[in-house]
Amino acid sequence: MCNDLTPLLIYNRFPSNDISACLVLCEKTLFSLNCSSFIKIYDFFIFIILDKIDFLLKKFLILRIFFPRFILTRHFWTIDQKRRFWSTSIKRSTQMHYHLSRLHRVSLFTGIRGLHSHAETLRCLDRSLKAKSTAIDAMSEQELWQQFYLRRLQYDGLSEEDMKHFLKVWSLT
Repeated sequence: MCNDLTPLLIYNRFPSNDISACLVLCEKTLFSLNCSSFIKIYDFFIFIILDKIDFLLKKFLILRIFFPRFILTRHFWTIDQKRRFWSTSIKRSTQMHYHLSRLHRVSLFTGIRGLHSHAETLRCLDRSLKAKSTAIDAMSEQELWQQFYLRRLQYDGLSEEDMKHFLKVWSLT
């Protein structure tokens, strides 16, 4: 195994004009590394990888605290946070160009089938709202926001009564 004294020993053993013999000796010492040195190198790489994972987890924690919109923890959001997120999402999607908004909700994986299933789900939901005439009147404000978000309807600035009226008109058409 090559230690700190090896270059000095090589320099003393071989004259400066015989460089090739010196290189051969260094190559032999490099190839004679034993298993424990490879384990140390392996442990070092494992440490580096785990250190990078730890760094990424810390970044994820910071994102989770300061930017909850980007983390999939909507289940734990308050009602006001959900409402603001839905409103922002609807505003963002309505600002797109027409030809891009036609492709809205079309996934690369499910394709047009996902769009058809989403439209069919909305039709069934509208039929059930139409069948129960008091269903819309019994909805809370949060449920109305959810219904408007599912249909991608703008609800900012509408009162609860206006939202109920608008949803009744929407479900009848």
